Amino acid sequence: MPPVTPALQLFIISTKKIFNGIFAGPLNFRGFCGMGYRARVKSWMDTAKAELRLVDFMLLAVLCALQYPLWFGAGSWWNMADLHQKLEIKQVILKQLEARNDLLAAQVASLQTGSRAVEELARRHLGMVGKGEVFVWVIPAKGAFDGARTTTQAS
Repeated sequence: MPPVTPALQLFIISTKKIFNGIFAGPLNFRGFCGMGYRARVKSWMDTAKAELRLVDFMLLAVLCALQYPLWFGAGSWWNMADLHQKLEIKQVILKQLEARNDLLAAQVASLQTGSRAVEELARRHLGMVGKGEVFVWVIPAKGAFDGARTTTQAS
């Protein structure tokens, strides 16, 4: 015998109530029961409507319970939209970092292949002055800025 599920139990109880509601009571010549067939069916219909209201409410509750994760859970529409926005921001940052890495890779390649790049960095960052050169530092007037340091060749 298959296991009895709650849905099957509800069906069995409903059919018993329907069967007992229509065919209960002593038989007479007016119909199936003492109060008359139409009255018995009307009484059964009222009971069935009340039971259907309960079943409808239970089905609505199950539907709401199933819909809750879709709207408010971890995989909800709002959460997914937020994650997509964060992903786009991360992709922009990633592109900026890739461009920076490419620039640094080009600088490393330049430093590995020639001495001119090393000399330029030493002049810019360390203030290197070569033989026969004079270091001149020009301080701009207020409001004017055009790259303060210059070097000139001594004659």
